[in-house]
Order: sequence, then structure tokens, then C-alpha cells
Amino acid sequence: MVPNAAETSLRELTAHWAQCFPTSLGLSIGDGHAKGLLTRLGLTYNTDEQLLDSLSSLLVGKSIRRWDDGTVAQFERELETAIGRIEDKALQTDLSVLGESAVDSLAALVCGRMQMMYDQLVRLVGRKRADAMMAAPDAPTRGNDEP
Repeated sequence: MVPNAAETSLRELTAHWAQCFPTSLGLSIGDGHAKGLLTRLGLTYNTDEQLLDSLSSLLVGKSIRRWDDGTVAQFERELETAIGRIEDKALQTDLSVLGESAVDSLAALVCGRMQMMYDQLVRLVGRKRADAMMAAPDAPTRGNDEP
């Protein structure tokens, strides 16, 4: 179950996300930022600020106190890239070596991605057309209804 973001600390949210992956995944990731991200999210931090500062040092090479105008975009880009690599590597893992809990966690990850993609489709073509496209993906659909 995904925690309610509005009522949960960043530390709890990131720990929940990191727990979606088998512990052996970190050993198989070749990318330093991705491996470091997964490792750091497994550590204990006293505050969200400490967690952010640790991730900032890893991803952009400086603490949050030293950020300038361009650092936010750089941090976001590096974070998204590392997350993508971790998730992609996890989804390429041989499922036969995973336990039921890990498979359930990865299934939740896929469902979350699918929901995000569906929401984007609704914004593009409207709910009615998006539903029709999802019901029969090969059937041509025309028009755009309001989302």
C-alpha cells in the first residue's frame, strides 16, 4: 500500500519506494548514481533535510545550501534518470528469483506507471476517447472530448 503523500514524510515515502526492490538489485546496477540512490534510501536519516542533502551531494555534488538557480533542474534531471534506471533494472529482473513480496511490489510499481500514462492520455485526448483506446487499442478513434 502506498502511503498518503500529504500525511507522510519524505523519508517514509522514499523508504517505501526503495522497499519495492529486492535487496540484490543494488548489486546488479552499474550506474553509480542509481546504485548510490538505492543505497542512501536504505539508510536512516533524522530529518527530511538530511535525506535531501545526502541525495543532493550524490546527484549534483553539492549540498542544498550551495545550490544556485540551475541546480534544481539538474537535481531533478539526475534524480529522474537514477529512478528510471532503478525501476527499469528491477522490471528486467528474472521473476523466478524473486519472492512473492518483491513481485507484488514490482506489480504495484507497474500499476503506478500505468496510471500515470493513462492520466497523460486523458489529458491528451479526453477521458471518453482514452477509455475507448484502452478498451480496444487497435481500433481507430477520432475526435477529442473534454478531459
